[in-house]
Amino acid sequence: MIRVLIVEDQKMAQENMEAIIRSSENYTLAGMISNAADAELFCMRTNVDLILMDVCTARDESGIDACAVIKKKFPHIKVIIVTSMAEHTFIEKAKEAHADSFWYKDASRGELLTVMDQTMSGETVFPDKTPEVKLGLTTSYELTNAELDVLRALMQSTSDEDAAKMLNCSKANIRWHVGKILEKTGYRTRMELLIAVASKNLIMLKQITAMDIENASQGDAFLLCLGQILLALRYWPGVIPVFFLKSRMNADASVLPISVTISCTLVSVSRRSCMALSILMLVT
Repeated sequence: MIRVLIVEDQKMAQENMEAIIRSSENYTLAGMISNAADAELFCMRTNVDLILMDVCTARDESGIDACAVIKKKFPHIKVIIVTSMAEHTFIEKAKEAHADSFWYKDASRGELLTVMDQTMSGETVFPDKTPEVKLGLTTSYELTNAELDVLRALMQSTSDEDAAKMLNCSKANIRWHVGKILEKTGYRTRMELLIAVASKNLIMLKQITAMDIENASQGDAFLLCLGQILLALRYWPGVIPVFFLKSRMNADASVLPISVTISCTLVSVSRRSCMALSILMLVT
């Protein structure tokens, strides 16, 4: 029997992959962990033949980084990177980390078993393209790589200036691309665009710290808080309507008078703190 380790922090995905393994005659579950950083130690202590490795795991640990470590120290162990995110850089990063295969969670159960079988037989299986994501009036396929890079920079920075530095371009160039993206998608504001990008898992969000918020301006601090809460959407999707409600109630949603000082205490967002901050936003 082929022994499989599942590295996944979302319970539904854990149960889905576990059910797939238990339904097969060729595979058995070696273990299940939520943090990719623990995979190396698990492989040192337990016999593992195959790892199903999520890209984004508990405590913001990268499954792709963990894959690189595993393949270096345990080259005989096969690693399949799994994700629900359409982030177009993941496939290349997985290849650079020497992952054996790549699978999108939205695909069928039978497809995962096929990928597992092919991988264990020595094949490498990578999708030709990312899943198509609906974004307002258009789809991710209609956005250029430059526009996707700008969206990624905005989601992982604290201001237009930081985004421009990340991409080695001017702030005017960032704003020009944002204007083109808004034109294509039909969203009225940058906030609506970023909410949609995050909620549809098109771009991975940056985990922020209290220091990031303290060093940001009021408008940027709000966007940072927004990004941090969206990062927790996998646990509590109900946050999105709160932001839309607030954005409709204010002429300039980028400078909402929310209690940023309280938000500064949130180094990492849990379901409870996510709910608390949402209620805070409704009453302020």
